[in-house]
Amino acid sequence: MKRNLKVYLNITLGVLCVAVAYYFLFLPQNIMIGGVTGLSVIFHGIFGDGYETYSSLVILALNILFLLIGLIFFGKEFFIKTLYGTLLLPGIIAIFEFLPVEPNVLFTLDYEVFKLTSTEMNPMSQMILAVLLGSILTGVGLGLCFRVNATTGGMDILQKILAKLFHIPYSKTVYFTDGVLVVLALFVFGLEMLMYNLISIIIIGYFIDLVHMGGANRRTAFILSKENEKIKKVIIDELGRGVTLVPSYGGYSGYNYEMLMCTLSRNESYLLRDRIHEIDPTAFTFYVSAKEVYGDGFEV
Repeated sequence: MKRNLKVYLNITLGVLCVAVAYYFLFLPQNIMIGGVTGLSVIFHGIFGDGYETYSSLVILALNILFLLIGLIFFGKEFFIKTLYGTLLLPGIIAIFEFLPVEPNVLFTLDYEVFKLTSTEMNPMSQMILAVLLGSILTGVGLGLCFRVNATTGGMDILQKILAKLFHIPYSKTVYFTDGVLVVLALFVFGLEMLMYNLISIIIIGYFIDLVHMGGANRRTAFILSKENEKIKKVIIDELGRGVTLVPSYGGYSGYNYEMLMCTLSRNESYLLRDRIHEIDPTAFTFYVSAKEVYGDGFEV
């Protein structure tokens, strides 16, 4: 019970951070960060300011579509696990839409509410605030969700499906889907906004690391399990990574083990942790930060 409460508290706080960043910071400035919310920002750029009043419906429709597709590919357990975060995000955004406040309220607080300044914030200051504060909130929010193996649904589901269908590393599906959205945003918003979008994505990635696993770019996983062959198959076939078998001896049990060791990217470590739990909930796994990784599969 206490574990479930912690999980849902993390998801709720995380999704709330993502929703605030999207509706009050990214949407007014047309900042695109990838995922379903990024696609919604692109729609805002196409359809204009009136779009804010029904952006939650668009996000809800897209999330439900991806959720149903995920049900087909991954089964009922995945569906139930993903349902809460998938519905919570558009739900919170819908509440924001009904509030008697403008989406750009955070840019006018000092002028209209607190009366700290005599003029409105200039456009450049608004853009900097949106990129910095919005990216930090989004990174923290996603980090809180990833910390409890949760997801906000949407594009995350599509990325996992692509990884499963084409047997490519999960991280590459993230780069592919976000890359497609960045290109679309380039045509809708222009080259200048591309720079802000890329800066925002970099900041978000940093804060996801900071909240979820301490900020390292790579992780080395050490795994002791009774289902080594199944886990090894996941690492090789699904993640596209190599794995090393390390002979080990239990100091307490006196048993001989083969410990699995592999080095992964950030996104791959999230997926591996979920898959290990599905295969063997009793497996003992720990990750260590790998600040510098060179060799096959990792760029210098």
